[in-house]
Amino acid sequence: MNAALVSGLNNPQGIAVSDGNLFVAEFYGNTIGEYTTSGATVNAALVSGVVSPSFIAVVDPSVPETSIGTLLLLGATAMFGLKRLLRKLA
Repeated sequence: MNAALVSGLNNPQGIAVSDGNLFVAEFYGNTIGEYTTSGATVNAALVSGVVSPSFIAVVDPSVPETSIGTLLLLGATAMFGLKRLLRKLA
């Protein structure tokens, strides 16, 4: 990676890459900026007002979370199985 790809930062502490964009946490600037992989600024202060950010993570929103219905069905199945097991042991 080119060390001078994104310039003008005061003290970058963390970097994350997502979908061809770089996200940089600037420790003394109290911002998280977004840049293209060619170094062009998308938004130098995408997130501002944070106090000395050191790390950054980008979450992929396309990964689905477990739905509450699935969790309820799993819990009900477990309770039914436990009830059957206890009846056999009694």
